[in-house]
Order: sequence, then structure tokens, then C-alpha cells
Amino acid sequence: MAFKGYARDLTLHDLGKDLLEVAAGVFLADRLVPRPRREPGARQIGVKLAVRCPEKWRAVAPALEEVLSVLTGDRFAFHFSPGTSSNISFPTRTVGDPRDIVDRVVLFSGGLDSAVAAAMSAKQGIRSAYVTHYVRGINRTAELLRRIYATYGRSAELCHAQFYLRPAGTITERLRESSRRGRSFLFVSLALVTAASLGADEVCVCENGPLALNLPLTAAMVPTRHAHSQFLKAMERFARQLFGTSIRIWNPFELRTKGQLTRTFAPHPDLALETVSCWNQQWAGRGRNYGRGHCGFCLPCLVRLVSLEAAGIRFPKGHFDYDVRHHARLRMLTANDIPRLGPFHALVQFCRTVKECRTWQEFVRTFPLVVDSEPTSATTDRDWFAQIFRTMKRFAVEVSRSLDKD
Repeated sequence: MAFKGYARDLTLHDLGKDLLEVAAGVFLADRLVPRPRREPGARQIGVKLAVRCPEKWRAVAPALEEVLSVLTGDRFAFHFSPGTSSNISFPTRTVGDPRDIVDRVVLFSGGLDSAVAAAMSAKQGIRSAYVTHYVRGINRTAELLRRIYATYGRSAELCHAQFYLRPAGTITERLRESSRRGRSFLFVSLALVTAASLGADEVCVCENGPLALNLPLTAAMVPTRHAHSQFLKAMERFARQLFGTSIRIWNPFELRTKGQLTRTFAPHPDLALETVSCWNQQWAGRGRNYGRGHCGFCLPCLVRLVSLEAAGIRFPKGHFDYDVRHHARLRMLTANDIPRLGPFHALVQFCRTVKECRTWQEFVRTFPLVVDSEPTSATTDRDWFAQIFRTMKRFAVEVSRSLDKD
């Protein structure tokens, strides 16, 4: 792990250092143990780690295991012993009184939603620190954040903590799982460590409501819970037990569609087009274009296309490598077209089903996994499902206007 930008100025105590190493260990364990394909089910993953505060970690192990069960669907079991799990060179510098620096920490991936969050914070003058986990392309992400603040900010002050972490050496040959469901635990842990160092009392995980809820588009789909309220609430409980203080973890965009959010960039469309929203970006963008390309057929690319059009932002030809709407109209398909069009057809059918629901009660009966969700913002529980229903109906309309032309 390497620290860049404001991450080099953090003051990390033993529990913070432990959390970074534990999160890195979980990230590796998630990649080392392959997920069963023919008979899907929960993996049993045992993790042995040396930590500086073993008694504390043994006490919070049940909360940690709950977090990872919610996030990955797997069963983790931890064994903690005294020591350290890595030779990471942690930062030792400090800058002034941390409580005079920021009020909150925001995850910044360089995607559309996190870019909107930065624009809103800059415009409103909210003192925020941004946390980025990267393996490549940090200069592009950092430059995007600087441009957002130059356009929307009231001041030039910008705190951007950048954490480099990627598997290296001989262990890379043993990484047989590509789903990376555990990465969200790593990402939020980086934000928690930053918040604990700076005295911030909240962490914002900014994801539009439909993708945060992430209902399965088909019966066979196993949705991720990277920003699901169950995961955020479980992380909040875990952090409270670990640090002994309350750090709120919430999603300010849980009742807004990506199309609604993207309208923030309508006056500055170039900033929207500089963001990246692609599961396959490591293949879609190569060489100097790493992190810039969009495959055009994965679910985030489809939602990006829909959202740019909903916001009235025109994207240039070639912005998406694959023109999914063009290929969906073809009568003759290649062997590559069929799997690439799978998410497109699933999303269109999903949204047709949502549009057919007349009441929120019917929506919940149709998609029972909705009952697992709960508000992380100030929304009251009383009308939560009705608000989720209205959000999903707006999303279905946006999708229909862009993708469902039949």
C-alpha cells in the first residue's frame, strides 16, 4: 500500500493501521478463494491476521463477519494474533488540528455519482475530504476532482487522500476470483481510517438509489451490495465497536436516480464525460486511455447512457465502445453480441415490470428483496418503501426513453 496526496498527512493510530491491514487481507482473501459457479453458494473463508490490538479485534470479530456476510454473501471466520500483517510504511506527518480541516469524508471513485457529490460539496462549501482507492490512473481522477472544485468551488482548499493498493508478486498468480465483492469493504475502510484521523463524524458513500438498492434484473442474477443500506448500516455498527465513537455512514443519493444527479453537470458537460462508469474499464480503456473507455454493454454503462441523455448531455461518437442500441436492432447477431446484449434486455424488461406496478405494495410484492433496505439519511421509515417506489418509477421512465423503443 502506498499513500499519496492528503493520505500522506494522516495521523494513523494503531487501530487505524490495523484496519487498513485487515481490509487489505480481506480484499486478497476474496480474490484467492474462487466462487463456485455450477452450484452457487456461500464460500467458507478463514483469515488469520496479526494485529496490534488483538483483544479489540477479537471483540469486534462478530461485527466484522456480519459486514462481510452482508456484502459478499460468504462466511468469513477470523483468527487474530499479536503483531503486524504487513511492512506498510505508514505516514507520520500531521497538519494542524484535524477537527479544523473537514466535516465529512466522501468516497471518490471518479464515477458520475461521486463527481456529482464533489460538485455539490464544493458549491455548498461543505468541508470535505475525498478518499480514492486506485491501482492505476490516479492522475486522471485527481485532475477531475481539481477541475470540479475549480468550476464549482468557493475556495481552492481540497483534501484528496489517495491510497494505492493492488496485489503484487507471486500472489497474483493465485488470484482466481474476479468478482471483487470485498473491495467495497476496503474502500469504506479507507474512508473510516481517514475520518478517524481527521475527526470527521460522517462518511458519505454516494450512489444513485437504483444501483444502491441493486435489485436483481433476472432471477439468476446475484446483485452486489456495494452501497446497499444493509452494508452501510453494518459498517456503521462495526466502526462504532472498533473506534468507540459514532461515525455516520450514509448515502445522500439513495432516493435520486443517476439521471437526476447528472443534471448537475448540464452546464459543464465536459466534466460529466470525464467520469468513468464501467465495470470493464480495464479492458475498454488501454494504455494511455486506461480508465477513460466505456465498454457500452455492462450495466453501469447502460445506466450511464440513460443518465447522460436524461440530463440532456450529448456524448460523442465512440464514447461507448459498443453501440448497444444499434446491435439490439440487428436481426443477425454474432456470438459476441448475444452475451453483450444480455444486460440490455434484462434492464429493459426489469423496468417494464417496474412500470407495471401501480402501488408501492405491488412493487414490494414483485421485488421482495426491497424489504431488506432501510434509509440511511433523514428519511422517515414510515414512507420509505413509497419513496423507493417513486425513485424506481423515475428510473424506469428514464430507461424507457433511452433504451426501450418498442
